[in-house]
This record gives sequence, C-alpha cells and structure tokens, in this order.
Amino acid sequence: DGFLWLGTQEGICRFDGKAFRPFTLGTGGEAASYSRRVIKILADRHRHLWLETYDGRILCFDQLTGETRALPEWDDDVAAFTQYNDDIFILATQKSGLHILRYDNESHHYENETLPNVRVNALHADNDGNLWATSTDKIIQILKEQMLHKGEASPIVMTPNATLSGSICESRGKVIFGTEGQE
Repeated sequence: DGFLWLGTQEGICRFDGKAFRPFTLGTGGEAASYSRRVIKILADRHRHLWLETYDGRILCFDQLTGETRALPEWDDDVAAFTQYNDDIFILATQKSGLHILRYDNESHHYENETLPNVRVNALHADNDGNLWATSTDKIIQILKEQMLHKGEASPIVMTPNATLSGSICESRGKVIFGTEGQE
C-alpha cells in the first residue's frame, strides 16, 4: 500500500513518506485488555495488519475501517507467528496448538483450522512451501499441498535424539534445526 508501518508502545504508526499518523489500539472491546505495545507486524493483501503484542497476543487491524480485533480463541501466549502466503497465517501456541488461518474469499474472513495436539515454539516455511515447526522434542512437517487446502493439514512428526532450541533456518536447500547441549 506504499506505507511504512511501525510498532509503538501504544499501537502502530503509519508513515506515508512525509508525515507520521499514529493509531492507538484497543480503545474498546476485547482488544482493550491486551498490551498495545506492538513487537511484530505482518500485512496481508486484504488490507489487514496482523500485530503481535508484547504480552504474546495477536491483534488484527483493518486498515479500511481502523478497527482492531483480538483473536480471543487462544487463551495462551503465541510462541511463533508467521505469514505462509498472502492468504494463510500460522500461529503456534504452547497450550492450544497450531492454528492455520486461511482467508475465505466468500465471507472475507479468516477461518481457523486447529491442530490441537501440536505444541510449537518455532516455525519456518521452506523454499518448497512446506511448513516446519518444532517443539522441544519434536520436528513437525506439513507438506505444501496440505497447507493450501482446508482440512488437509496432517503433520508428519519426527522425534530427533536431541533437545530442540526453537530455531529453524534454511541453507542451501536444507532445513537446519537448533539444538541444546548437542555437538
């Protein structure tokens, strides 16, 4: 949209190249009970800004209406949050599982597919479109074909002989996982 969005102590600020315009979050409703300090901003093509707050909550800011709504379905902190593509966001929580949010073009809302038994602390989408996630003792992979279609997410779970640290990266076509106390 041509704007630079910045996270602040009280919400977000938009810079248009000449002037800053602040937006205070959570002035009413459920979003008011969460921290307004924004530490991460992701944008979708539907003019929503997805905001992660200092206390680990996710807010959705609608650029067209200026309204902010909290995602109340999760009663625990978000451990990892990433944008898979223009229409899919992934939220990982320690208690309620892995949440795949897919945009529905008919309803103009995001629909949630939850994998409740998947506790995640890190996420990474590789160059082939597969989603990788880690907990402290498991590596989870969801294939690209499953990510793109609602109701088809069926994770492949691997148990390495190491304690995972929660970091994932990709180098030269290989996905690399951080471990604790391993050489």
